Order: sequence, then C-alpha cells, then structure tokens
Amino acid sequence: MAKATARIAKAIANRETIILVSDYDVDGVVSRVLLEEFFTLIGFAHLECITPNRFRDGYGLSKKLIENRQASVIITVDNGITSYEAGEYCEEQGIDLIITDHHIAAKLPKSYAIVNPKQPHCPFPFKDICGAQVAWYLIAGLKEELDISFDMMSNIDLLCLAIIADVMPLVSMNRVLVKKALQKIRTSTRPAMIAIREKLQKTNITSQDIAFFVAPCINAAGRLKDASFAIDFLHSVDEIEAADRLDVLIGINDERKEKELEIIKKCELLLDDSADVLLVASEEFNEGVIGIAASKIASEQKKVCFVGSIQERTQMVKCSARSYGDVDLYGLIDKNKSLVHSFGGHRQAAGINIEKKNWEEFKTKINEVFRKEFAYEEVNNVFCSLDKENVDFSFVAMLDTYEPYGHGNEMPVFLIENVEVAYAEVIGANKNVLKIVTPTSNGMLQGVKFRHSDDGKVFDEGEEIDIIATVNKNIFRGNESVQFIIQEIRQKNK
Repeated sequence: MAKATARIAKAIANRETIILVSDYDVDGVVSRVLLEEFFTLIGFAHLECITPNRFRDGYGLSKKLIENRQASVIITVDNGITSYEAGEYCEEQGIDLIITDHHIAAKLPKSYAIVNPKQPHCPFPFKDICGAQVAWYLIAGLKEELDISFDMMSNIDLLCLAIIADVMPLVSMNRVLVKKALQKIRTSTRPAMIAIREKLQKTNITSQDIAFFVAPCINAAGRLKDASFAIDFLHSVDEIEAADRLDVLIGINDERKEKELEIIKKCELLLDDSADVLLVASEEFNEGVIGIAASKIASEQKKVCFVGSIQERTQMVKCSARSYGDVDLYGLIDKNKSLVHSFGGHRQAAGINIEKKNWEEFKTKINEVFRKEFAYEEVNNVFCSLDKENVDFSFVAMLDTYEPYGHGNEMPVFLIENVEVAYAEVIGANKNVLKIVTPTSNGMLQGVKFRHSDDGKVFDEGEEIDIIATVNKNIFRGNESVQFIIQEIRQKNK
C-alpha cells in the first residue's frame, strides 16, 4: 500500500496520465466510481477510466486493452491479479502497474505494486473484503500520503453495494460498514440512492433490497450490454436523470432474467443428475448469465455446478462455477489445472477458460478428484420451528434488529408446520412464482415461492403443508404486510 500510494501521489504531482481499469460487475463498477469521484474531488484531470466490455474485450486487464494507450501508471481495481501478459507488457513499456484486487492467484504477475489482502504474509487483519473495499483503502492511503482532508464515510453508501453484491461475509468490519452504510442510504442525497428509494417506495433500504434488486440491476448492464449503463447511473447528477437510468437498468435486468430462465431450462435437460459435480456447456448459452445460472442450479441441485459458454470462433469454453456447502471450489479446480487454460476466483465462485477439446476429460477428471478428496456435508439451515400464530409485525421488528443479513449472517430460516392453504395460485410473467395464503388468528398471511418448478403444482384449498421459509415485511404500493419467502414445501401424506 505504501509503495502504491507514493507512486500515485507522484503521478498526481507531476500530472502524469493514469489509467484506471475496472471489472464490469457491481464490485468493479463501484471500485471505479469511488476512485473517479476521489480524483475529481482533488482536481486531478489526467485520469482515463476503462471498464472492459465482456463480449468485446473479455475479463480484466489485458494487453490488447492498453497497448495503444499512453500512460505512465495503470491502476487495476477488482482485477489484475492474473494479468500475466499485461504485466509483462507494462514492464517492457516502462509503465508502472499497480494492481488492487481481492482474488486469489496461484502466482503473482509482474507489477510495480500489488495491494491485495490475500497475498501470502499480508498482515491485513481481515481477509474477506471485496475489490471496492481494497479501492476504498487505497483512497485512505492516498488521503494520508497527500495529507488532505477527505471524509471516508462520505461514500460508504456506494461501498456497501459492492460488499453485499460480492457476497462478502457480513461479520467483523464488513458488518459495521454495511450497517453504517444502510443508515446513510436512508438520507443520502446521491441521486442514484434517491432513485433507488423512490423505486422501492421506502427509505429503510435493507441488505436484502440491495442483494435482490439493486445489485442485479447494476450487474445486468455488464452481463448483457455494457457496464457504462451502470456507471452512468451511479454518476447521475440529478434525480430525474438517475430515475431514467435506473429504469433502463431494470429493463436490462428483466431481459437478463428471461435469458437466465432459458439457460436453466436447457441446463436441466443436459445435466447428468447422477454426477457429483454438475458440468454443462453449450454454444447457445449467453456468457453474460452463465454465472447466475450456475448459482441457481448449484442451490437447487445442492451440488457444485459449472456452466460453460462454448466459443466456436476460439474453440474455448468460457465457464462460470459455483460451489455448494463448504466445498473449496478454487481448490477443486486447482487440482485439475493441467486441463485448464486459465482460471481464477475463490472458495465459493470461480471462472475458467478451457479448450473445447479438453472439456469432456475435464468433466470426468473433476468428478474423479471430487469423489477421492472432497465431500458434501448436509446443509441444514433451519434455525428452529415457528408457530405461524407468532408471525406478525412485532416479530419482524425483532428480526430487523439483527440486520444486516447476508453471507456469514444469514437471515434465519424457519420450519412452519401445518400450514393450511386457504388459497394458492401461480403468478408472475413466467408463471413460476407460487403464492399461498393461509389463515391465522391475526388475519391472512401470504407466502411466496420463487422459481416454483414443481410442474406448476398448485395446492388445494384446505390442504395442509409444512414450509421452510424466511419471514419479512413486504411493501407493495405503499401497503405493508408480513410474508413468508418459501424455500421448500413439504407436502403431507393425504
């Protein structure tokens, strides 16, 4: 950090050109916006920002991305730790490459400085931080190096979007930052935050709102179109502009949902359910949504899942992988790296590039290694049984005191038995959301189950079921109600 900030401070003083290269997901976009805002605030005008287009440029820092550009310093955010060719190129050209990242790499690329808590022997006390947090600490280092006044809490409303979207554990310092950030979002004058509050029709934005609404909309831009849509939204200068740009992101995300559903349906037809590790690839899969598809399938099938997009022009398979339970996905891939062209990631998520000719052998080998050295542990996430008669606004208020919920501090999941179905129907544009209404002494309670794929099963009036669900407060058109978000339905024997 000291070496990186000293070099950047020198570049600022000498008005050298600095190029900033970010990733195109929420973490990368937020990282870029944080640094752009900081450099603008201190009056530095020689910053050039590049966020690759997934389809045109590929992932992260590459030689082709920078070889025709003039700069003396290049800074990466949320990427760069596996940019070996680009590192060689920068050294040849006399460019000082400063990598800020949080991903794991088997070896480090050539660079001027690397700021990454997951490097061997790094003394940073908490390793599970996202790329935007590394960028945020870089700003703190620059503030100190430049000896300027800058309120580090002024941009935590942005920072928490990345922490939550990148599924960082909400414990320790992450929990403190997110909790403070959610409080800030309630009154933030940033036009993007105002647009989010107005679209959700609420001021008390939760980590769940960010995880299931805000983050997917920002992510969708880079997945299907270009990350510039998301960057422009976060940079919006007034409320009208922000609202219009958020609507565009919502439209892109709706398109993403449709493509994701198509891929999942096709995957289900191609998957070998008997395999320990699920691997599927097709020329028809849009590479922008294979990560989400892998995540959904891993969750539903309760197995590690790889979903690949076959690139016919290059004869490569670009693949996203998601773990299940406590399986070390990065370690699993590392043991099969001889068949892989390149890969990166961490325990829970990874991306790989593999030659098409090696795909079938990779499928076989990864299952063989899994059976020998890995195992699934039964995941029981039910916190306790819950009587539906106790579910009301005061119960939800009690649950709210343990916010923010997320990875490492999951929202409690309950087993609710003997739920009488008063009414049930399948709703939603894709007819894949099950809505159930059940009577209690306090009135009717609603439960919804997303991705309802049980052959469109709708339960009969008077039928009793057991459900596994979380409980939250639903706000729709200004009306508040308590509802179950159902994960699993256990039908009783008739």
